[in-house]
Amino acid sequence: MGKSERKTYFVVQAFVEIDDVDHPIPEEPREAPSAGAAKSLAKALAFEKAGVVAFSRTGDFELGEFEDAVILESHGRVPHLADFYGD
Repeated sequence: MGKSERKTYFVVQAFVEIDDVDHPIPEEPREAPSAGAAKSLAKALAFEKAGVVAFSRTGDFELGEFEDAVILESHGRVPHLADFYGD
């Protein structure tokens, strides 16, 4: 068995408003190549989305083991990340 690899993933999660729903709905998350790219994308999306958050998580994708998310940038209505990505 090969050694598993820990990696930091940079993610941008946008949220939209939908009629008759009292909370923002998540769109498909987007992976970014770096923290800077994630922040830039979050800033750009903030003008057209109800909310957007850029965050990083370090862990092993194959094992499904991750550290807590680190918020890099947040704009608008954004639910607590634990609601989508665990504690």
